[in-house]
Amino acid sequence: MKTLANCKLSEFLPAAYRLREAFHRYYQLIGVEQLFAMLGPEYREADEKQQKAIKAQCMEKLFRRMMLEHPAETVAIISMCGCMTVEEADALMPQEALGIVMECVRSERVMDFFISLERSAGGGTDGILRLLILLRLNASAADTSETASQTSTTETSGSASAGDTSESA
Repeated sequence: MKTLANCKLSEFLPAAYRLREAFHRYYQLIGVEQLFAMLGPEYREADEKQQKAIKAQCMEKLFRRMMLEHPAETVAIISMCGCMTVEEADALMPQEALGIVMECVRSERVMDFFISLERSAGGGTDGILRLLILLRLNASAADTSETASQTSTTETSGSASAGDTSESA
């Protein structure tokens, strides 16, 4: 499936520009700055259990806004990430939509482009720049964790296979 992460540059540039404009509106609509405010001094001074509760509350508000309050706008953002029409995006299975978004978030090409663009844009985009960097870092951490998990599973499977072989011999 074509996404911003794997399309030709001639397709990427106009699609990325449209996504940037739409994301700026979406960012305001969802109220991401308000959510970041929840992670301010009170969060930093809280103990681990309280931080977990604050973060969970923040994520709950984010998901509520994205999925209940503004689903049409969320589908529009997904359509832009997937280089498709809103109608095509709306017909996706949830896991396909998530896969498209995650492919873009995990793509160095996409994230580095948007981070560089926001850095060069100057004022008024600090919150968006911070969000992009956080997404990029979290995706990298998830990739590292996923790779470690796969390696562990592979090693465990390899050990089990070796054990199975010696038992049957």
